[in-house]
Amino acid sequence: MRFLASLGMTLGLLLAPAAHAARCPEFTGGPQPEWVTRNTAPAGYLTGVGQAQKGLLAITDQMNLAKQAALRDLAGSIRVSVRSELNLRETATGAPGQLQARTEVDSQTQTRIDAELAGVEADETWMDPKACVIWVRVKISEATVQLQKLRELFRAAEDSALAVADRERALEQGRALLPRVDFSVARDGATREYFDTLARRLALVLANARGRFEMNEKDFRQAQELLQQARLTRDIAEQARLALPARELLTKVSSGVAFGKAPDYWPEQALWELGDFETQAGNPCEARRLMQDLQRRAGGEWQSKAGARLGELPCSPAQQQTSALRRLAYGRDVALICVYQAGAKAEHWNRACADVTSLLSESGAARVAANELAPGAAAGIAESCARGCAIAPGGEGLTLVFFAKGALASRSNPENPMGKDWQFKGDVKTYVLDAGKPGFADAYAGIGGWNPISGEMAMDVIGIQAYRRFRERAAAHYAAKD
Repeated sequence: MRFLASLGMTLGLLLAPAAHAARCPEFTGGPQPEWVTRNTAPAGYLTGVGQAQKGLLAITDQMNLAKQAALRDLAGSIRVSVRSELNLRETATGAPGQLQARTEVDSQTQTRIDAELAGVEADETWMDPKACVIWVRVKISEATVQLQKLRELFRAAEDSALAVADRERALEQGRALLPRVDFSVARDGATREYFDTLARRLALVLANARGRFEMNEKDFRQAQELLQQARLTRDIAEQARLALPARELLTKVSSGVAFGKAPDYWPEQALWELGDFETQAGNPCEARRLMQDLQRRAGGEWQSKAGARLGELPCSPAQQQTSALRRLAYGRDVALICVYQAGAKAEHWNRACADVTSLLSESGAARVAANELAPGAAAGIAESCARGCAIAPGGEGLTLVFFAKGALASRSNPENPMGKDWQFKGDVKTYVLDAGKPGFADAYAGIGGWNPISGEMAMDVIGIQAYRRFRERAAAHYAAKD
């Protein structure tokens, strides 16, 4: 019994390879040829190798799939060869974790491959009966390869996702190759005249692209220099003076260019540069706003970078409101009117102006002109411009108005060493004009307590209340617009 069992095991081992080899008994082909693992093209040819698994396919369908894979390999090797010769920069597109290089072979239809690779010959076929895989090698003559290389060079020259220098080099080499191409192998009717015309058109296109690139590059570098100078100053007004023209330059660079335009990514670079500046300047809320905009509008690596930076930028509600007011006044000229009218007489409201001037200066306003008009004229403008002004005191900049109108009452008070108490009752308006157009506005009834010192002191208290209310409500108003 032991002998029979041993004999059975031995027979099983001997028969196992034969049984495995019989998975696809209809396959023929002999031993594995060298080109399956080490493909060396015959002299004067370029080759492509493809394979197809059997699965549920009929052998003819499997053979066709293997041939199509070989054709794609051939087309791809020509494209990669061309781009390697040119040292073209690869650009990544797609979602994070799913990046795809542009030099990868595109999935191409059989019709396009046949049209572009005229003269492809089926070279060799090998059937692997053990793995049920069919391998096919195709080859193509150097003449057809030259034509295909010419096509790839002109495609690279037309590709706006490549650097201008790469496109220029592709056009130059395409023009140099053109006289050596035999167009008799072209099945699609391509001619030398067609490529001559295309070359002239691309020369104009690339000249314009070169001009735009050099202008954008110059503006971008200038903006970087201004922002670097702004980083080195602690004076916020000086910082704003440098940062604002930098922002204008970056806006100019990115205007008219959509997000996702490789290889320069001007809008992405602009937002990142501004966000980096605000981060280093200690303005996390503004930096966070810029990174959120970048994450929402960009894709691929830029989206990932913005998301990572967002995790490093905390922004509390209080910080967000301060940031909103800072953005309102940053680098701008501000005309400030602070006036109150008690009865028929108007007076400058100095305490309100002092607090607001400090706020504006801390927010980076370039210049604050406070109460430069006589009280009567200021009161008239404050009342007439509440809904906007064709000619605002701040011109194209900002105009901030604090205006109180009512009555300043007094009473005798024997317990007060000063002899009198003072109280204001009336309406208080605060509003912002941006280049004369209405922005934030607030109005309320202002009633102060009886002040034992003076009427001016009573108005100081009302001014402190008006400033605090403005800061809170205007900050919320502008923060809500982010």
